[in-house]
Amino acid sequence: VPPRLVRIRSVRGLLALVVAGGMLGGWAPAARSSEEISFDDAYAALHAESDKLKAARANVIRQEFEVKAVETLGYPELTLNATQVYGRKNLDLSALPIGIDSYDYDFDGPRSSLLMTWPIFTGGKIGAAQNLREAELTGAHAELQEAEERLDFQLIARYFGLRLAVIVEGLRQNQLEQADRQLARSRSFEAQGQISAVERMSAQVARDEVARDLVKARRERESAEASLARMLRRIGAPRPTAMQRGDRRRDSGRCHARHVLRDQPFDLGGGLVWHQSETHLGH
Repeated sequence: VPPRLVRIRSVRGLLALVVAGGMLGGWAPAARSSEEISFDDAYAALHAESDKLKAARANVIRQEFEVKAVETLGYPELTLNATQVYGRKNLDLSALPIGIDSYDYDFDGPRSSLLMTWPIFTGGKIGAAQNLREAELTGAHAELQEAEERLDFQLIARYFGLRLAVIVEGLRQNQLEQADRQLARSRSFEAQGQISAVERMSAQVARDEVARDLVKARRERESAEASLARMLRRIGAPRPTAMQRGDRRRDSGRCHARHVLRDQPFDLGGGLVWHQSETHLGH
């Protein structure tokens, strides 16, 4: 019986194999000099190195100082002035019948003054300024939260997108090995006269197509690695930890990510992908 190459023609069938492979512990198609990193470590590195988060946190701190600065606008303001004066003045007293022609006046010494201003009525300007600063602080917190959620989603997409790319590459590698065995059997059958050269060439074409799919999967995995490394600012290529049965985040206090995506594109490192179903990530 001539060998037949099993080909996966539907995305649903490929995803089923991906899930099955992931539950068995993940695929490792080839040994690469890459750094294995867990999702917790990637999450911590992103929140520590992201310039966007640093800028958002700095904006929150600045707005907090602005709020403190306007809290005392309704209090009395005291202004203390202190000066040191040096000088002498000669007074001509010859025209006065006091028996003294002149007098040297020495006015060296400190001078001080105290000014108090208490805004009793300002037409609501103080309250408006305070409310404005409070609103800006609330907006800064919202911008920080939005930046964190956006980066968290990008990290989830790129991290697990890389894990998926590794699994797909492993599947393609296994398909190529199977195609090589089938091609070897086809050549043996052709030598024995059991199949024609056309059938052997068909197996050769199928094997070459699988090899091209493997090269494409490898390039997509490398692109996903580069995207995640650039996001985490790593020199080496990061490698996600193998997916285990029951794999989940146990530190719910640090990160609780739940995203509902409907007809929204997201980046897995190798380009935009349209996702048309609901996806919930988190506890």
